[in-house]
Amino acid sequence: MATSLNNLAELFRIQGEYPKAETYFKRSLDIREKALGVEHREVAQSLNNLGALYRALGQYEKAERFHKRARAIREKVLDPGHPEIAESLNNLAVLYRAQGAYEKAEGLLQRALSIDEEALGMDHPGLATDIINLAGLYMREGQYTKAEQLYKRGLTIDETAFGREHPAHAADLNNLALLYETQGQYGKAEPLYHRALVTLEKSLGPGHPDVATSLNNLATFHWAQGQYAKAVESFTRAAAVSEHNVSLNLAVGAETQKRAYIMTLSGEMDGVLSVHLDAVPHSRKAARLALVTLLQRKGRVLDALTGGMETLR
Repeated sequence: MATSLNNLAELFRIQGEYPKAETYFKRSLDIREKALGVEHREVAQSLNNLGALYRALGQYEKAERFHKRARAIREKVLDPGHPEIAESLNNLAVLYRAQGAYEKAEGLLQRALSIDEEALGMDHPGLATDIINLAGLYMREGQYTKAEQLYKRGLTIDETAFGREHPAHAADLNNLALLYETQGQYGKAEPLYHRALVTLEKSLGPGHPDVATSLNNLATFHWAQGQYAKAVESFTRAAAVSEHNVSLNLAVGAETQKRAYIMTLSGEMDGVLSVHLDAVPHSRKAARLALVTLLQRKGRVLDALTGGMETLR
């Protein structure tokens, strides 16, 4: 039963339906703790899954608690070189990286990579996660040569393991595109952004949150190039996808959870407003996009928080 609930939760997570995913992950965790004890390997899996979900929702403190619990269990019940320990190290590292704690993140990522290279071999798809996360850290630190080498290595592993129409391959293309854009290599970046978007739309569906992220990446790329009409078009499509997902993810949950989720979308909102105010202030299309997006987000947040207040009365 717990495994089925966990799998169902993972399906909802992949589809971007985070409140449903949280509900089923929690039920799976509760069953496993009662049936197996609080220090069982499967309990660690449930804790790990919830930690990853909370990280995606911007709830970093809660994510860290769950990831640390999962790591502690795994280090207690598994051999030091087990890939699941590497997974826990990876997840904590990505969390620290998101918060700018690069030194802490790098040490964990290097340990995870060392464990997986020894346990899985140099071309195993499980290794790609370690490689790509470490590449992302190097990119943020400005170590572009190291980042490119690792991104290309991860891309090759994922392409061999999953093919060219898998979401993992799309993520690799997007990462490499961002690296090239950061270095001003726009001719290399643009086709990779487009390939990533097409792959995500085919593999996950046009309404998935990752598609919105991909569209936003393409929009900011066009904006940086002064291609404002293309930027507005991509931002408009991204806003439509995000609005659909906002309505799903604000339907349930505590007020603090809803606020944290909204904060994960602040970059998108900032981009939409900046295109209008800074780049094309006289464009009716850009003005409409900015106004509609702002009012929709404000309305969604007010509805969600008002609903929470009504529940408390």
